[in-house]
Amino acid sequence: MLGLLPTVRLLGPPVADQPTRLDPVPLLDATFLIYPDGLVTLRVPIAVEDGAAQLTVQVTDMACSTQGYCMPPVEQKAVVLELAQPG
Repeated sequence: MLGLLPTVRLLGPPVADQPTRLDPVPLLDATFLIYPDGLVTLRVPIAVEDGAAQLTVQVTDMACSTQGYCMPPVEQKAVVLELAQPG
């Protein structure tokens, strides 16, 4: 789709509806935010400046089990969001 992209401002950090924990992985010299098994909803507060009805975002995630098995990451998957209109 060609055209002007809506101007988007981030209003705050992502917020999860489930508790999280930090999991250090020394081999990767990184720490990952871990969510519990099951459905987790993340909300990212934004403001869209031009009144667009849709916004396409790129999402990266990876699913792991509590037994330590992880699926390959999904990187920069395009997701179309339907935006609520004021009023």
